[in-house]
Amino acid sequence: LEYDARRLSRMSSSYFFLLTFYLGSLSPSSAIEQSRGSAAELGARGRLHLLSGLAGAERRLRPRISAREGGGQISADPARSKCTDAAILRSTLAGALSCSFTHTLVVPLDVIKTTMQTCDAKLGPAAAAAAVLRSPEGTKAFLNGAGATAIGYWMQGAAKFGGYEFCKHMIFRRKGEGDAALSRPLRLSVMISSAAAAEMMATFFLCPFELAKLRLQTDSSCRAFGLAGTLLSIARVEGPRALWKGFGPVAMRQVPYTCCKLVVYELASLAMLDALRRLPEERASLGAQMRPAAVVAAGLVAGAAAAVISQPADVLLSRLCGSGAMTSLSACVIAQGPLDQISYLCSIGFRECFSGLAPRLMMISSMTSLQFLVYDSLRQRLGCLRGSE
Repeated sequence: LEYDARRLSRMSSSYFFLLTFYLGSLSPSSAIEQSRGSAAELGARGRLHLLSGLAGAERRLRPRISAREGGGQISADPARSKCTDAAILRSTLAGALSCSFTHTLVVPLDVIKTTMQTCDAKLGPAAAAAAVLRSPEGTKAFLNGAGATAIGYWMQGAAKFGGYEFCKHMIFRRKGEGDAALSRPLRLSVMISSAAAAEMMATFFLCPFELAKLRLQTDSSCRAFGLAGTLLSIARVEGPRALWKGFGPVAMRQVPYTCCKLVVYELASLAMLDALRRLPEERASLGAQMRPAAVVAAGLVAGAAAAVISQPADVLLSRLCGSGAMTSLSACVIAQGPLDQISYLCSIGFRECFSGLAPRLMMISSMTSLQFLVYDSLRQRLGCLRGSE
């Protein structure tokens, strides 16, 4: 905007210079011969020419200035920038609350899924649930790892949702235009890259608690220590780096999972909400009432797609990060590196890569729909929804 103002000022100076040169080029004799009326007419004509030139310059520059101001991302107004920062912080809080609540709610399904993936005998969902019930803890075994899940996914949700909104905002602001002005392929690439960057940061916070959760679910000796004792025991016996032992498999699971979940949900929810906004005026109240149903439907679709895409990495994570005393399929041979881990997945076959998909599909779909319902409700109450939402 400062550049455009300087350019307008230079053009104004040029018009004044040309007008002065034109008036100065008149000879004294011709000036004397002209009457006062003709001199006044000449002056009025020069002023009119100057004003029309300035108006034309403004018309040429105004679309550029308006486009920059209308993008909604570059603004010299500090109040608007503070408003955007506050909206990102509120989205971070909403993401932390929704992720922690919904992931903790489905811990019993996660226990059944982990039992199916780590047991030598190939158990179905009902047989795995019966095996959990026969354990010494009884029904309490269905809550193994609930504390680690609540804390880990609080941190993961804050980093994931807050980082996703922050990365999108920074990219759109650098481009100087809103997301609606971008082409569809470019918008999709921005959304995927923002989700991937946010999830890498979120995985770093989640990894120690995911490891502790799996140990609590698969090793009875760890359950005697509790969450804090399990983390300290792993750091003392296996070294602090062991807390991030599963970073590779967790990232292999979480990055495609998060990219698919966030992008599919955003596209599906925006399409459904846009269809509701196009209802006739007499049915506008029905559109507002149907918003929660649209959010739940979009969450179900996004959760199902994300669960299927990330299932092989989830199998790898359960067998790599389970009990350190395991000597069956979770042997350390699959922990040598990413290439060895991928080779291991190829060696166990397609069917084994998707073992435990049924309970995880139920868990992720229901959890994701509820998660986005809570997230959307919190964002509405906190006042951080965008105009397109």
